[in-house]
Amino acid sequence: MKLVNAPSKTIFYSIDQDISEETVDFIVSELEARRSFRESNLEKLAALIKSDKKPEYGICEHLNIPIQSDLEVLSS
Repeated sequence: MKLVNAPSKTIFYSIDQDISEETVDFIVSELEARRSFRESNLEKLAALIKSDKKPEYGICEHLNIPIQSDLEVLSS
C-alpha cells in the first residue's frame, strides 16, 4: 500500500491477532450456508422463469403470500 498524503500527528498502528480454528470453521460454515441458500433461491428463480406460471404467482408463493386465482377474483 502506498500512502500519498497523510495529515500530521497521525498514528498508524495494527494489531496482530491469530484467528482460532474454531472461528475459521464458524466463518466457513456461515459462508457455505449463505451460498447454499442463494443457490437454492437461484434454482427456484430459474424454475419459475422456465415454467408457465405468471411471475406474480411465483413471487407470492416464494414470499408465502396467499393469492386468489383469477377465477376466484372474477366470481367475487
